[in-house]
Amino acid sequence: MASLKTPATRGAEASIDTALTDQWHLLANVTSQDAYTTDNPRGISSVGHRPQGAPNFLGNLWTTYRFPIAGIGGFRIGGGVNYQDKSYSDLTNTNSIPSSVVWNGLLGYQASVWGVDVNLRNLTTRRYFIAANGAGALVGESRSAFVSVHADL
Repeated sequence: MASLKTPATRGAEASIDTALTDQWHLLANVTSQDAYTTDNPRGISSVGHRPQGAPNFLGNLWTTYRFPIAGIGGFRIGGGVNYQDKSYSDLTNTNSIPSSVVWNGLLGYQASVWGVDVNLRNLTTRRYFIAANGAGALVGESRSAFVSVHADL
């Protein structure tokens, strides 16, 4: 049975997850890939093109900082950015979604056995797409906020 498509990918990934100080935490990761179709008996025009939904580059950076207010510890603030390179919605690379940069934030409090966080997504209200598909693309979230409460029982 013949393969419908055979992608080949060369690339690299790197991540760092570190405490820069006792209060400051950093998480970052990047992916760089050169993906292309090497064989597709049912669609020879796709050979040599990028596979659907495979961006060249992805990058994420997130940082949080813990601090006290009026001598009470446990407060934190955080922020980060997500980058996704352009990707194609079809095997012949005719249609694509543009690259995007999305900024996010966090405000929170962590006590010894409970905590609360307010997560803020897409702070700039940028319209972006998270996945390309044959019908177009899946639109990412608009500006939004989510509250989460957690307890250690």
